[in-house]
Amino acid sequence: MASDWRRATWCKKYRIPDNCKEAIEIMSVPLVTIIIPCYNAELYIQATIESALKQAYENTEIVVIDDGSTDNTFELASRYRDRGIIILHQENKGGSAARNKGIEAATGEWLQFLDADDILHPQKIALQMQRAERNGPDYIYSGDWRRFTKDID
Repeated sequence: MASDWRRATWCKKYRIPDNCKEAIEIMSVPLVTIIIPCYNAELYIQATIESALKQAYENTEIVVIDDGSTDNTFELASRYRDRGIIILHQENKGGSAARNKGIEAATGEWLQFLDADDILHPQKIALQMQRAERNGPDYIYSGDWRRFTKDID
C-alpha cells in the first residue's frame, strides 16, 4: 500500500502516467528530503535553495520551513513553489520546532538537514547515498564542510 501511495505521489510530482515504467524506476531510488529551516535568512535563502536544486542526486524533495521571519525570507522562498518545493510557515518557535515540522512534512526515506545560510556541494547527496547503498541504513552519514566568506564557487 505504501508503494502505491509513493508511486502516485511521484507520478503526480513528475506528471507521468500512474502505470509508467519511469515511475517504477524512480521508486527504486530512495527519496531524500532536504529540510531547510529558516529565520530571517533573506540574504542566503535563495543560494541555499539553489544548491539543493542543483544536486546530482535527482530523487529529492525540498521542504523549507519559515520560522516566523520578519524579513523577506518567506516571500523569497515562496518564489520556488513552482519548482516543486514545499514552503511552510509557522510562528516563531525556534530551529528545533521548524526542523520537526519539516520532518512531519517529509516523505523521503532519508533526511538531509540544511541550514538556511549553508550551501550543499552538487555531489553531496549522491556521494552519501552511494555510501548508504554500500553500508546500509544503520549509520549516520555526514560529509566534509568548508567555510567561505566571499565567493561560493
